[in-house]
Amino acid sequence: GHQSYVDYLKLLLSYKDEDNFTVWKSIASIMDDLSSLIEYTDYYDQFKKYRLNMFSSIQEKLGWGAEENENSLVTMLRPVILSFMGKSGDQAIIDEANKRFQSHINGDLIDPNIRAAVYIIVSLSGDENTQEELRKLYKAAEMAEEKVRLLCSMGHSIDPNTIENTLQFIFESV
Repeated sequence: GHQSYVDYLKLLLSYKDEDNFTVWKSIASIMDDLSSLIEYTDYYDQFKKYRLNMFSSIQEKLGWGAEENENSLVTMLRPVILSFMGKSGDQAIIDEANKRFQSHINGDLIDPNIRAAVYIIVSLSGDENTQEELRKLYKAAEMAEEKVRLLCSMGHSIDPNTIENTLQFIFESV
């Protein structure tokens, strides 16, 4: 049979206290797909609130930093949750990501396990200056993995002029 997305979203709330990486990765993927469908509708702000409600419990459990002898699946889950909270507009997450990004630029490197999440959040919430900092990091990066992280994050900007400048950078520099 067929069910509505509303019923499906209600069902997903039953997983709110789950802490399994595979479950959350699947939920995040579904949320990304739904976001693509409703991003430019009147329902998107409500959907972002739903996402914040859905992901806030696990984010509070995980925090920003790894604990000693942490399970590798927990380490993999943290950036998924952080980036989702940032993409959903959690101001505390956005502020912390910006703080960590500024520290990173000043030489206090971000934990590589959450670096992609921080880059995505600052790209999404930042301006052209933020994109320029990401470009500088890209040019200075020696490892391919870091370059990929930076390029992927640059694509999250929502400002049309910044997107145009980023595309120009990619086509001319990459």
